[in-house]
Amino acid sequence: MDIFTSDIDTSLTQIECMTYVALKDSIKDILDKHAAEREISVKPRKPAPWITPAVKAAKQKQRQAERQWRKLGIQVHRDIYIHHRKNTKSMVVAGKRQYLNEKVLSSGSSKELFSLTNQLLGKEKKATLPDSVPCDKLCENLMSFFVDKIDTIRSNLCLENGIQFPPCEEFHGQILSEFKLVNESQVKEIILSSPNKSCPLDPLPSALFFQCPDVLLPHIFYLAVYLMNLKNHSLSHS
Repeated sequence: MDIFTSDIDTSLTQIECMTYVALKDSIKDILDKHAAEREISVKPRKPAPWITPAVKAAKQKQRQAERQWRKLGIQVHRDIYIHHRKNTKSMVVAGKRQYLNEKVLSSGSSKELFSLTNQLLGKEKKATLPDSVPCDKLCENLMSFFVDKIDTIRSNLCLENGIQFPPCEEFHGQILSEFKLVNESQVKEIILSSPNKSCPLDPLPSALFFQCPDVLLPHIFYLAVYLMNLKNHSLSHS
């Protein structure tokens, strides 16, 4: 962590014109140097409806028993693992059987029963697109259809109902002329009192930021003052 903090400090002090983009790019380069981003492909798969909380708990016990057996290699632990594995398998089979029975019994007609059968056997019919329109123009035609309907509804609303909108009221309150500037201690207090949360748009995850705040806070304070002065200049000339 000391090397990471030192690299950030060195990189940020070399920036001639500090902007948010420059700050973000500099931090990103340091992150890529110490912890390069990796991509992992995960296939989305819906959980089976017969996997109940009880089945999940049984699977958890099975994994715990397997880890214990592979760690120690004792026969009794292997027997415990096999016992949990058989128990989990029987619970899954029983849950799947009960789920399918309930589905069949809840079918109110032969049509629903045949539809369920085709669904279970993977014979569901897919919606077909019209052959009269080329595929490259079909999406544009659908978009134009709905856009035209919305435009027609909007154009006829005010004409048919004779709606008249009242004029805007004149503002007589106190006009915002400038933002009060903050000092570095206020910025530090606000940031350090924030919850430890992150989003993909953050230049640096909060967990890492809170480990090196003294390096980043001066640059963040500079950006905050710069933006507030820019807004005050805009307000004074608006």
